[in-house]
Amino acid sequence: MTRVDEFDNFYRATRRRVLATTYALCGDRQVARDATLDAYQRAWRSWGSLRGRDPVAYVRDQAAKLTIFNRSAHPLRRRHEEDGDQALLEALHRLDYDERRIVTLLTVAGVDLDDATAEMQVDDAVGMELATNALTSLEKALGQPLDTLEGRLTGLRETVESLDLPEPDRVRRSAKRSGRRNSILLVAATVLALFAGGFAATSGDAFGTLDAVPYREKIGAERPDIILDSHNIDTDDLLSLTQVERLNSEREWKVDATETDTVNTTPYSTCPPTRFADPDPLKVFVRAYSTDPSAERVAQSIEVSRSREASEAAYGTLLGWYANCAHPRTRLIDSYTVKRPFGDFKILRLQSYREPARFISVGLAQSGTVTSTLIHEVNGTEPTDVETFARSLNDSIAKVCADSGGECTDEITVEPSLPPQTEQFPRFLSVVDMPPLGRIDKVWAAGPAQAPSNGLNPAASLCDKTDFNGEAFTDVATRLVAIPDASELPQEFAVAQTAARTASPEAAEALVGEIAGKVDGCGDTELSAQIDERQDIAGEGYAGVSWRLSFETGRDQRVYYRMGVVRRGADVTQVLAPPSGENVFSSEEFAALMDRAGQRLAYADQ
Repeated sequence: MTRVDEFDNFYRATRRRVLATTYALCGDRQVARDATLDAYQRAWRSWGSLRGRDPVAYVRDQAAKLTIFNRSAHPLRRRHEEDGDQALLEALHRLDYDERRIVTLLTVAGVDLDDATAEMQVDDAVGMELATNALTSLEKALGQPLDTLEGRLTGLRETVESLDLPEPDRVRRSAKRSGRRNSILLVAATVLALFAGGFAATSGDAFGTLDAVPYREKIGAERPDIILDSHNIDTDDLLSLTQVERLNSEREWKVDATETDTVNTTPYSTCPPTRFADPDPLKVFVRAYSTDPSAERVAQSIEVSRSREASEAAYGTLLGWYANCAHPRTRLIDSYTVKRPFGDFKILRLQSYREPARFISVGLAQSGTVTSTLIHEVNGTEPTDVETFARSLNDSIAKVCADSGGECTDEITVEPSLPPQTEQFPRFLSVVDMPPLGRIDKVWAAGPAQAPSNGLNPAASLCDKTDFNGEAFTDVATRLVAIPDASELPQEFAVAQTAARTASPEAAEALVGEIAGKVDGCGDTELSAQIDERQDIAGEGYAGVSWRLSFETGRDQRVYYRMGVVRRGADVTQVLAPPSGENVFSSEEFAALMDRAGQRLAYADQ
């Protein structure tokens, strides 16, 4: 059976039940339909990796997340509908999100408790408690016994039965057309458990199993005319303990494991949802190293593909996994390009702020039929030396190069670079860019970039009231980034970003100056306003300002916002973080976010 036939059969068999489950979760048939179709489009784009997993759980999860951002600039707004079981829907929406999710999975989706808890990534005891609380609340709210309620819940399937759903070929075509603009980038509950615990979108630690460069040449044969002989590559091409010790010579290192199993799917590092980027590699080599006591870890992977095209595809997959990584309290700190005479490498550095905090360096390279990955993770928040890591990354390639008879090099130069382009809406902030918000330990989620609702700019403050309407602006769009599963936050909380293009770099500079003037003088025009923690934002190619704004709401009561604006060429972007209670961004964290917003504007033409 072809992959097209597999997907088409899967879509026809599951679409109605997924639609009904999504409707029960959000209470709006049109939103449920849109989210369901978007989720299936995303599934088709990822079908190569999904077909061996549980695709219906993936689609249900994506549809659930998509409903949050599907209606304008207010993520949780629902359309009121008169002809459904409104009493039941209202009772469902008075439940906590996780309670509503599990009860809809158990009833409308027809999933058993073990599968429901696995899909939600909670243990059985938590799942049982959520289900019990949900059903007890529904019995009390509606005054009916459990068997009657179960009948009403499953009856929601009939409410959406009349909705028209397209045939699978239309879904596949739509997926291809909208791959860069219409689906939500959310992986909050779809990443698998990691090899020693990891920091994909799970509750594990930050190292479990393993993005990257536009220009690559042969690793195994550093001359363009030599073809890498993959048969010569074996475990001896992995880094030795002596080479790994360069990363920290003050600790004693050991080899934890060396594996060559091509069918093992358990991830060995941060962010990837599966072990290898090539779905059908010819050879694989993975080695894990650690110190004693266990404060540092290293993992190296070599994937030998069956063709150059397969290796390039695997490299692109790896890049996508890290560029679009989503994990609680984890963000991309910076990125570097390792310049070499025979093809460049890429280094990405991330910080996990979970306990224990971990600083993670990721090195990636691709050449010929080989894709290579090196991971170094160390406890704490102090950045490790990028030059030392780059030399170790070069060592990992030099061994493959030497075995294949190619020309190798020790001539490397490490240069800061832009963060890798994200899969969707690359000029906007993404999940991987977001700093931790206070002590909240949940995944950020980013909505689509779209024209502002009714022309309003949700990123404007009461001080500047910036309006991007009119002929002076083009390519105006807004994106929301929220933490939908964080019960500690106001339900309407979402960081808003608006981006637009002006007529010229001079016009962009004038606009930023105008906004800065309004905010700096806001205390004189808005008597309840206080403006402080002003920071200039500057980097290669961009400049701007950020502030903290507060407004008096009552006697000895104030609400606090963070707002910033940055320009790059003729493009301008404005970001607003609304009040979030006790969980707030620090001045340094928000300034770093504005720096990243300035960097992302480099992709405004993508």
